[in-house]
Amino acid sequence: MTAQATNQAGSVSLISAALTVQILTTAPVAPVITEHIPWRTNRPTISGTSAPNVWIHISIDQGAGIGSFVTRANSLGKWSY
Repeated sequence: MTAQATNQAGSVSLISAALTVQILTTAPVAPVITEHIPWRTNRPTISGTSAPNVWIHISIDQGAGIGSFVTRANSLGKWSY
C-alpha cells in the first residue's frame, strides 16, 4: 500500500514508502476463559487466551442484555477484563 497527496493546485507529492498489508480471511480460533472471579465490585474479573492481537467480546448472559464487555488480546494471546 502506498499514499500520494495532491493539493488544490494539482501538484502531486512523491509516493510514500510501501507498507505491506496482510488481509486475514479466516476466523480466529475460539478464545478460552481460563479464570473468572465473581462480581465483587461493579464488574467481574475474567481472563483467558486466544489468538494474538484479536478483540475479545465477552457476553455475561449469552446476549440477553445483562452485560457484555470488550477487551483485546496481547501479542501472546493473553487477555483480561
